[in-house]
Amino acid sequence: MNNIELNVLWVEDKESLHIPYCMEAESAPYFLKLVPFTCWEDAEKELTGSSFDKWSAIILDAKCKYRRSDSDKAERFLPQVFVRLSKIYNEKNHTIPWYVLSGGGAEVGPIEDLIVDERLKWDSDWPKKYYSKNTERSTLFTRIRKQASLSNKLQIESILYPNLFDAIKDIKLDACVSQYMLELLGPIHFDILPDNLYKDGFYKARKILEYIFLSMINNGILPPEIKMKSDKGDINLTWASLFLSGKTPIGTGWVYQKIVFDKVTSMIVKSILEVTGSYLHVGTRSQKDILDVGKHIKYTNDSPYLLRGIVFQLVDVILWYKKYLEENPDKEENKNYWTTDQISSTYANRLHR
Repeated sequence: MNNIELNVLWVEDKESLHIPYCMEAESAPYFLKLVPFTCWEDAEKELTGSSFDKWSAIILDAKCKYRRSDSDKAERFLPQVFVRLSKIYNEKNHTIPWYVLSGGGAEVGPIEDLIVDERLKWDSDWPKKYYSKNTERSTLFTRIRKQASLSNKLQIESILYPNLFDAIKDIKLDACVSQYMLELLGPIHFDILPDNLYKDGFYKARKILEYIFLSMINNGILPPEIKMKSDKGDINLTWASLFLSGKTPIGTGWVYQKIVFDKVTSMIVKSILEVTGSYLHVGTRSQKDILDVGKHIKYTNDSPYLLRGIVFQLVDVILWYKKYLEENPDKEENKNYWTTDQISSTYANRLHR
C-alpha cells in the first residue's frame, strides 16, 4: 500500500524546478506525483472542479504568483491563497493538508508571519511553519507520505467532528469510544463498506453506550449494581436506560428522584438498544429477531443507512452527556438522587445469561 502513488498539487512559478523536484518525489520511498502549476489561478481550477478528491496534499511555494500576470510576492500570494482554501474546504466539507515550501533568505521572517495556524491541525509536530527547499525537501515528502495514510482519521477528528472528539476527551470516556466512532464514521464519509457492516457496527454502537454508562457509574449518576454479576463486568444496558429515564427496572428496588435523560435522549437510547439488540441476539439469548431488523436490512438491499442513523444519534448522545456532566459535576451529589435495594440475584443471573 505504501508504494501507491499519491497526487500532490504543487504551486511553483519557477519552471526550472518542476522536472527535478517531480522526479525526486516520484522515487522511493515517497511515491508522490507532484503536479506543478505556475500560479494559484490555474491551481484553483483543479480544486474547484471534479478532481478535488484526487489530491492528497498541496505544496505552496512561499513566494509565488496569485495570477499569471502577477509578480511573485509572498505578501500578495499567501494571504489570498489561504482565504480561498478556507472557502473551498468549507464548500467541499473536506480539508486537504497544505504545506509551505520556501527557498529561505531574508524574507523568511515575514513569510512566517503570513502562514496561518490552520496547519497545526495536521502538522503541529513540525517545529517550523514552512519547509526549506534546500535542506528539508525530503523531510516534507516523507511527512506527506506518512500523513496521507492518516488523512481519513484527520478529517474525522479535526475537521468534521472536532466537537465530538473533544467531548470524548473531556468526559474521559474509554479510548475505545474514540476508536469505535472513527470506525463507524469512516465508512460514512469515505465510501468504505467493511465486511459484517451491521454485526460489527451494531456491536460497536452498544459498546459505546456501555462505556457511557460505565462513565456514569464513575460519576455517581448510575448505581454500581447495574453492572452484571460476571467476570466481564458488563453493564445491563436495558436497566441503565430505564433507570436514567426515571423508570424502575423489573426485578430491582431502585428509586430515582431525578430523571437524567431528557425525552429525546431517552427515546434515542431506547431505540438504539432495541434495534441493535434485536439483530445481534438472534441465535443467542432471544433466538429471534423480534423487530425483524435483519429482514428490513435485506429488504433495503443491505443499505448502510440504518446504521448511519444510529451513528449520528450516538454523536448526539455523547454531546448531550458532556453538557449534563458540566451541569452536574459533583459525584457525591449525583449519588443522592438514587437509592437501591438488594437486587434479586436469581433474576439478574437469569437476565444476563
